[in-house]
Amino acid sequence: MESYLNALALNPSLAILTYQMVADGVGLTRAAIARQVKNGALEGVSIDGSNYVLAESVIRKNKEHANEVAIIKAALEDFARRGETTTYEPVMALTGRTHTNPNDRGMIGKILGAISRDTMDKHGFLLSALVFNKTQKAPTGSFFGLAEEIDEENYQEWDSAEEYLHDQLRKIFDHYRRP
Repeated sequence: MESYLNALALNPSLAILTYQMVADGVGLTRAAIARQVKNGALEGVSIDGSNYVLAESVIRKNKEHANEVAIIKAALEDFARRGETTTYEPVMALTGRTHTNPNDRGMIGKILGAISRDTMDKHGFLLSALVFNKTQKAPTGSFFGLAEEIDEENYQEWDSAEEYLHDQLRKIFDHYRRP
């Protein structure tokens, strides 16, 4: 351990985390972290037969995620100022993601969820209400599940999901159309 600490003192980029620590921190399984190391999304290191993730690669990935959230949130705010909704495909394209990739679809759900949690806390609405499924012409069931989770009291007041959606859109457009 002493040699590791000495090396770490000289080069902080050598800081390591266990797979389980990373998994717990990002809400994934240990196996999912192992896959991310294997496919290069995270950088791993093996020490005496034990596998670890370089903390620097987790920090980098977190920054990339925060950047994607900021890009998509800014685009949704532009749609809101114009009083428009959009579909998943152009939103995903902003960050190089595609609706045909299941991992990308999962990630866009996490990004939109993060945006909606933020706008609910700050403004009382879920900004991701602007993103519609092209065929359903409405947000997906995941949106309504999130609405029920983080806006439970208000969500329960409405007779239908459609009425709740219209209320959310009204709140969003009213907020962003202000001079």
